[in-house]
Amino acid sequence: MKKRAGGADGAGLRILVMEDKAGEARWVGELLSQAAGKCPDYCDMELMAGEDGPVVSSRLSQAGVNAVLLDASVSKSRCLATLQKLAPAVPQLPVIVLTDQQDESMVVEVLRLGAQDCLVKGKFDGHLLIRALRYAMERKKAEIALRRSETMFRDFVENAEDLIWQVDVNGAYVYLSPNAESILGYAPKELLGRSPFDLMPPREAKRVAGIFAKVVKERKAFSLLQHAAIRKDGKLRTLECGGKPVFDERGRLTGYRGIDRDITERRRIEEKLQESEGNFRRLVEQAADALFLHDRRGNLLDVNRAACDSLGYDRGELLRLPVYDLEIGLSREAMSRLWQELRSSGPRTVEGVHRRKDGTVFPVEMRLGMFESKEGPLVLAMARDITERKQAEAALRESEERLRQSQKLETVGRLAGGIAHDFNNLLTAIGAYSRFLLEDLEPGDKRRADVEEIRRAGERAAGLTRQLLAFSRRQVLNPEVLSLNSVVEGVEKMLRRTIGENIELVAALSSDLKPVQVDPGQMEQIIVNLAVNARDAMPHGGKLILETANVEFMEAQDYGQFSVPGGRYAMLAVSDTGAGMDKETLSHLFEPFFTTKEQGKGTGLGLSTVYGIVKQSKGYILVYSEPGQGSTFKIYLPWISGAVPSHPPPQQPSRTLELEAPVPAGAAPCAAPLAALSLSSGTMEIPGVRDEPRKPAVPAGREPETILLVEDDPVVFRPTLRSLRQSGYNVLGSCSGEEALEICRRCADKIDLVITDMVMPRISGRELVRRLSALRPGLKTLFISGYTDEAVLQSGALAPGTPFLQKPFTPAVLARKVREVLDSATSQTYIPVRER
Repeated sequence: MKKRAGGADGAGLRILVMEDKAGEARWVGELLSQAAGKCPDYCDMELMAGEDGPVVSSRLSQAGVNAVLLDASVSKSRCLATLQKLAPAVPQLPVIVLTDQQDESMVVEVLRLGAQDCLVKGKFDGHLLIRALRYAMERKKAEIALRRSETMFRDFVENAEDLIWQVDVNGAYVYLSPNAESILGYAPKELLGRSPFDLMPPREAKRVAGIFAKVVKERKAFSLLQHAAIRKDGKLRTLECGGKPVFDERGRLTGYRGIDRDITERRRIEEKLQESEGNFRRLVEQAADALFLHDRRGNLLDVNRAACDSLGYDRGELLRLPVYDLEIGLSREAMSRLWQELRSSGPRTVEGVHRRKDGTVFPVEMRLGMFESKEGPLVLAMARDITERKQAEAALRESEERLRQSQKLETVGRLAGGIAHDFNNLLTAIGAYSRFLLEDLEPGDKRRADVEEIRRAGERAAGLTRQLLAFSRRQVLNPEVLSLNSVVEGVEKMLRRTIGENIELVAALSSDLKPVQVDPGQMEQIIVNLAVNARDAMPHGGKLILETANVEFMEAQDYGQFSVPGGRYAMLAVSDTGAGMDKETLSHLFEPFFTTKEQGKGTGLGLSTVYGIVKQSKGYILVYSEPGQGSTFKIYLPWISGAVPSHPPPQQPSRTLELEAPVPAGAAPCAAPLAALSLSSGTMEIPGVRDEPRKPAVPAGREPETILLVEDDPVVFRPTLRSLRQSGYNVLGSCSGEEALEICRRCADKIDLVITDMVMPRISGRELVRRLSALRPGLKTLFISGYTDEAVLQSGALAPGTPFLQKPFTPAVLARKVREVLDSATSQTYIPVRER
């Protein structure tokens, strides 16, 4: 049967009445209808009566049933059986049992089987029934919610990866979640009644127990407490725990409930990370390059030790400075541009200049890179001090410049030597033919003056070629073991007369100066040339200082384009207090024909001559000069073992020393010969501006000697042949070494002297002499040349006394030299001497 009761709120309540008797069912319905009319909470009720079994199944299949009223008056057992079926079938429906009599055992049993209430018929009215239904539904909802919550909590606890526990106030476990076995190796029941401290190493247990006692005393929660725990298998685990106090209904502390999390792996990873970070930090701190980490605003966030050391700050000072205070020339605009370039193009390398705390600056090379961080994009700058590299680059540029300068001088030297050699051949012919003309012209002939000018011009040109040969290191040297002091003392008096009264000459000579092996005449030439240059640099007077000393360099000395290898040297220094020179002048100082003097006041060959003589003497020259600070030329010559000969050298013929001198006022440059200073030194004849009249070369009453002349240049060959024949000699002439050998084979017994050029094609003069000496041992020889062959200069020098005549020479000089060689007691052939 169905009845509906409406209410003000329009809500409906569906009740299933399970009653055997239809009258009883109607009675229940009427009670509910009467009560529902006054109670809007239970309006629109549908009353249903039915049997158990099929009736229950069909009724429960209909939606919308809110509660069940089960009659137990007819059969208690049947009611209990029905109740047993309803509880699992519809656990969400509240059930109220209606009975005819008060039976406490019945009440207990139905409540145990899931009924919400048990009412005795006749002791309730409709309102009480409705309240009972309402309470039953509310309790059922609460039970369902509680059951769902308990199920969810149980699932959470049983499936949680962390260990959930509860201990009493003494620290003994009263509950552990099932995963205690996976974390600690114990089943939960094995640990109940035991304390967590029992699972810790002794020292750890003491530490944690102290912390736990404190939180229990203060009745506070705790968290993130890390401790070690020993598993059942003996392995050590690291746990992180937290808990909160548990109180009973009276507010008494009953224990603590909390969670343990196994952080062994996390701790291992953290330790590895800490170790890695430590290693990285040590790497950063030990890095030789300075590292700077800064943000976009230029604020420094971190630096390493090298950064502090390079800039002279401690870490705290440095982190308070912006990068703009450290990087010279870095502006905020430049930083912004750099930031954009790093974003778009990635890492890059730049050069800059850093400023130290003391204000000094130094160049750096920086490698810049950008990366993202929690604070936003940051820049990591790795700066390397490149002071040494810059110095090395500068030194390399200077070295390359020196090499270029040396190569330039060497190239110019070869060119000058070659020109001088060929030019000497021409000058030999010019000198010879001018002599022939002068001999043929009468003393009053007007043409003699013209020929004299030709002769003087040739002799002046010969002086220039001698200076070119000195520069190119192709002149013949006659070295002697001597002290440079003797050379300085030999020219000192002459220099005092030459440099003028307004210049003070000071000589500071070392008393124990080591000996050197040099050509004394050439060393005099060096001193005079340097002295004349110093005089010209001091037009208003000053001081000229000549100094000698022993020096020893443990390593090479480098001064710009000039350098001296390590070694032991005797030094000769020539200093002045004159105008000095700038770097541009110094870079061209030794080049031939380079001069800073006015037109007509110098050829520019003085210093090139000095350079060539020093280099040919195996020495080195350094120049120190600055504008307005004067100049110092230091010449370093290697020491020679052994003592300086105590006996004076034999008196040699007069030697003419040439130096650059100003042209007299009003005279044409070409009309003035070089100034000549007569010095007694040297073993080689150098013609001067004067030449003695030629005398007969063959003594009266003596048979003329036979001379073999070998010269490949016809320009030299013809006048030389003519000069020798005019001197009274029998002359056999040849322009090649092969022809000379053939002549010697035919006339070996008749030849008294061989005059040969040093440099000839196919067979050189040295080789020719060697072969001729094999045909006729003891054959006397005179070498002639514009310069000695470069190979001879590199491998050896002329043996003392070896006859040599340098071109250009005059007929008179040739005649004297030939007579000197022929009259010598022994044969004098060319013997190369190895240099040491």
